[in-house]
Amino acid sequence: MKKKLFLIFIMILGIMIISGCSPIDSIKWFQKDKDTSLNAVNNQEQVGDPPEKIIANTDVLVDQMVEKVNLGEWDKAISVGESAYAAFTEAELTIQKNKSSVPSLITVKEKLLETLVEAYDYKNTINGLNEKEKELYIRTAREHWRINTSDPFKKLALSQVLLAVGETGEGFKLASELYSFPTKTKDMIENYAWGLYLTGKKVEAYNIYRNLYLQSETLSQLYHSAVVIEEYDKLLGLILYKGCEKAGNNLMVIEANAKNLSAQSSINATITRAQKAIDRLLVGGFRIDSKFNMNSIDAIVRSIVKLSQN
Repeated sequence: MKKKLFLIFIMILGIMIISGCSPIDSIKWFQKDKDTSLNAVNNQEQVGDPPEKIIANTDVLVDQMVEKVNLGEWDKAISVGESAYAAFTEAELTIQKNKSSVPSLITVKEKLLETLVEAYDYKNTINGLNEKEKELYIRTAREHWRINTSDPFKKLALSQVLLAVGETGEGFKLASELYSFPTKTKDMIENYAWGLYLTGKKVEAYNIYRNLYLQSETLSQLYHSAVVIEEYDKLLGLILYKGCEKAGNNLMVIEANAKNLSAQSSINATITRAQKAIDRLLVGGFRIDSKFNMNSIDAIVRSIVKLSQN
């Protein structure tokens, strides 16, 4: 009996060899097929959270981003935000595919994008962004604008981001569209003037800033005024840089900024740039032929610094 079974085994083995099929391959195929089936079962058991839960959880992640920003950890805030953005986008596509509805979707998306833009903005002001980060910064601002393309303030935010990373073509185009509004705001005027400067239209930019600098409402606007005006009026440029220094120091102690280490770092970065500009302008010292009158400088600085007390 055993001899017959052995002969049958030899015959089967011979047939497999003649047909080019290795018994070892057959065993591997069986094992592979078994593993594939097990993976399929495991994948079915590891079903992700439903889109509605992902949308709801995004609120928690936005709070984490805000916490990281306040701690001065803008890189970590960006990391949390990008993970949240990826999960949110996938959930949003699933919702659209299933033609379902989540009432809070747009509200949560707006908060996520606004906070992520802020995190990128802090890093860009303080340390600068690499090329990949610039792309993500623009993508986030553009997605925020697409929520409501008719909103002029979302368009303004996108224009500011584009100008900030050197995409002056599209950035200035949007700035020009906003400048043509009959009810344009001071922010829109300043953004247009800064766009003029960045695109090489420096005289036109100066003509706007020389009338606008005393109306500056932010440290950024005041610093831009100094940069543009300095090229045509060294004394006024020096005055404005000193105004940036003093206004920045006052802004540092405001409660909202005192609790936000990223805001403090951003303000300090602008103060440092202003101080370097002051040192550059005064490198020749106050000689008898100096055009810099410190009495007039101090008087005008006092009038400018009030912007930090509003």
